[in-house]
Amino acid sequence: PKFLGLPDVTRAVVPESPPILDIDVDINKGEGELRKSIYKLGRHFARNQSEVRQAAMAAWQVHLDYQLHMYRQGLTSPQGIEAVSGDPATESGTEVNRSSPILATIAIIGHPYLLYDELINHRLIQRLERAHVRVLTPEMVRNEDRESAISRVVGKAHWTYEDEVVGAGEHYLSGSTDGVIGIVAFGCGPDSLMMDIVKRQARLHSTPFMSLHLDEHTAEGGMVTRLEAFLDMIYIKRRQRACV
Repeated sequence: PKFLGLPDVTRAVVPESPPILDIDVDINKGEGELRKSIYKLGRHFARNQSEVRQAAMAAWQVHLDYQLHMYRQGLTSPQGIEAVSGDPATESGTEVNRSSPILATIAIIGHPYLLYDELINHRLIQRLERAHVRVLTPEMVRNEDRESAISRVVGKAHWTYEDEVVGAGEHYLSGSTDGVIGIVAFGCGPDSLMMDIVKRQARLHSTPFMSLHLDEHTAEGGMVTRLEAFLDMIYIKRRQRACV
């Protein structure tokens, strides 16, 4: 509901804003309705339907390339976008990070607007990378693997936007991940329910799990303290395994 109402809310509170282009995209209505929505948006830029269609196909191909980059190269979403755009600075930066010694592998699960908003999550991914942690995100999981993981936990999924949380969480818990961090928006009912499912699975897999609730009042100091304690626990567990 927040995203659906965002264009109207923006128009209401920012009357001096430029024209806002918003269309309805509902794949449940079929391919025909999707094309109509695309043409409705494209008419703002070109009257020729053929040009609009070519632009839409080009955009879809870029999206597929973006997903492929993240899965094959283990990139986060911002890194995947910059890699597809051909930014050489991003590619060299990724190599520098990968050349550093990896002390642990941690998966971060949650919605993109929480994982990649550095203001609300206090640069969580950067902090982990600086601690020589390899970070895994839901975008690095193939659709087939995510769907398989969901079926193992809840059977047939009955939601459309929480599967990335449960699917990615179960997938990483079943692998060789050292720990999982779940990011939840405070007060979000579906997030809380789905993250609790992942938390229970973490107990079954005996994998360290930490849930972080974020909102505009989340203090940086408290989050950093919890993160440091979580990493210390993982390092101790790794040393214990190495001694066995």
